[in-house]
Amino acid sequence: ALTSQVMPLLGLVFFVILMALLPWIVVRSLAFNARNSVYRNIRFNFTGMKGEAAKTYLLWPLLIIPTLGFIIPYVWYKQTKFLVNNSAYGTSAFEIQVTARDFYRIFFMMLAVVLLGVILMVGLQFVLPPMLLVVVGSVFSIAMYLFMFSFLGAALGNLFFNSTTLLQHSFASQLAVKSIAWLYFTNTLAIILTVGLFIPWAQVRM
Repeated sequence: ALTSQVMPLLGLVFFVILMALLPWIVVRSLAFNARNSVYRNIRFNFTGMKGEAAKTYLLWPLLIIPTLGFIIPYVWYKQTKFLVNNSAYGTSAFEIQVTARDFYRIFFMMLAVVLLGVILMVGLQFVLPPMLLVVVGSVFSIAMYLFMFSFLGAALGNLFFNSTTLLQHSFASQLAVKSIAWLYFTNTLAIILTVGLFIPWAQVRM
């Protein structure tokens, strides 16, 4: 990033090199995390291949801009399948039974709420004085930001775990938007008030 400010052409070369290495970085990172995680003296494992990682983390994301972002749920779907179906506990493989439609349902639900919020804010411009509109708009924007991340965290987390199996074993997740939103809000407030010192505790709380 620093090089691109001084020598744009060299910065572009570095960017291309980074993109070429990205699949290898993704696979090695996931394998490292898995093999250094142990439960009851049995290690986890990750067997994903660099070619599949290239398609999942490079090819599909390249289509986000041309599709105006509407391919994002499909990218989530491909990345989730890549992560889970290449993971194992010892010699037992994880498997996820999920479709792209499940991710699109979450995406469009969030989009609908955001559009309603935008319509509400536009409507408020006609009934509130400018000074009050600034205050209400700021509070509303923060609330929408919290909702978006909390909703995605809860919905995607529940979908991830509730759709994953390990042999005959299944998982259950009941993350709630309200609980996650409160966690995000209190963590953010505490980080601001402690000038960043609360970040490790915030990580632990999450």
